[in-house]
Amino acid sequence: MENEVDGHNGNNEADMPPNSAAGMAKQLEVTNLYYDGTVHDDADDANGNGRIDLDDLTRTQNDGVLDELTPPPSANSGTEALTVELKFADDPANNDY
Repeated sequence: MENEVDGHNGNNEADMPPNSAAGMAKQLEVTNLYYDGTVHDDADDANGNGRIDLDDLTRTQNDGVLDELTPPPSANSGTEALTVELKFADDPANNDY
């Protein structure tokens, strides 16, 4: 839970439950996305904030990025690794996190 000096004022999506998870998703920049050892760098900046973040991966514009991954082969016990590397975005306009 975050607290601000001016309190819950509703002017910022990170202040407004239940949108706080969406606000946080925009602050976690995706630096690398791997599936089965292959880099997937084909996501678009769907929310227009100048970076690829977790929020972008949930947008319709990026449906193919995660939906079209090949299923794991049965010879591999049905498992593959999905690795998402994240960092906090450098966003001076939003210091809620």
